[in-house]
Amino acid sequence: MLRSVVFMGIVLMVVLSLFGFFQSPFFEVTELEVGGMVLLEAEEVRTMLDLRGQQHIFSVSLGELESRVASDPRVKDVSVRRQLPGRLVVQVRERQPVAVISRGGVFALINRDGKVIAVESSWPGMDLPVLGEVQVDDLSLGRTVDSPEVDELLQCADLLGDMSHRISQMMREEGYISLHTTEAAHILFPVNGEDARKAADVLSNIMDEGRLEAGSIVDLRIPERPVMRSSAPR
Repeated sequence: MLRSVVFMGIVLMVVLSLFGFFQSPFFEVTELEVGGMVLLEAEEVRTMLDLRGQQHIFSVSLGELESRVASDPRVKDVSVRRQLPGRLVVQVRERQPVAVISRGGVFALINRDGKVIAVESSWPGMDLPVLGEVQVDDLSLGRTVDSPEVDELLQCADLLGDMSHRISQMMREEGYISLHTTEAAHILFPVNGEDARKAADVLSNIMDEGRLEAGSIVDLRIPERPVMRSSAPR
């Protein structure tokens, strides 16, 4: 009986010691490491985390912190992990913009799913095509643009991949998509389907070979028979 009491006393002392150790100021959050952002500023993420006052690293809910950051439309996913004794490491993966819609002095960055992930009052300084002459009612942050025309243009931008960084403007025309490049070339591109995929391959070869010149017109509406000319016919 005495041995049992002594044993239980030792166990209790160990538990209390460990509890006191892990609750000690040694494990207070003193560092916050934030990374992975392009659109977001580190200070914005810190504000979202809302870590007020002294926080103990074992009492912080990692899931709650992740939910706070993930609520921002610019964030695709986020992970928060503990790094003992007192550091929290936050890694953010953002939604990637593929195009810009400009209206009334406002520039809305749109991702491949049509979601408005950022709204800027000036040009965002990114190599992204502007979707020209599209009818959009609401460009609020976090809103998904509901427009078949925009959907087709975003599919085209997604299909072009890195080539879209050389496209300054995209417009939906009757039967094709009009692409204006940073070299001041004009490309007539199929709307979708297999022809669009073939046209993307042809355009990639033209760009890689340096054949895209200022003022040139490239008609890829029939990708098996691409037509290049220096100016529009009179």
